[in-house]
Amino acid sequence: MSHVTCRKMSIKRDIANRLITSSTTFIYIFRIHRCPLIMSAQVSQLVAKTKPFMEKIYRYIFQRSATFVLAGVIGAFYMERAVDVICDNIFDKVNEGKQFHDLVKKLESEGKV
Repeated sequence: MSHVTCRKMSIKRDIANRLITSSTTFIYIFRIHRCPLIMSAQVSQLVAKTKPFMEKIYRYIFQRSATFVLAGVIGAFYMERAVDVICDNIFDKVNEGKQFHDLVKKLESEGKV
């Protein structure tokens, strides 16, 4: 083989080694920070605490089709109302002083109306 070909192969090998090393380091760091044993212990404790509550929700709401649909309709109604109130408050904050009711209050305080 020529010197150039050997050099190209060594560069490719070097790049491959760097990629393997960096990915191994990433996996090692990921495993340290997100250890499956620690997470599974925390999750199992959380599941043990919430299991009776979730069983009641399943038994009373999700097991029957009618109550499931009713829960969906009621949830959609309250969700729509919450989003509407939040959006109205954001709109009022952004356009403070520019709306009709703000202008009426301003004119009344000045005595022009």
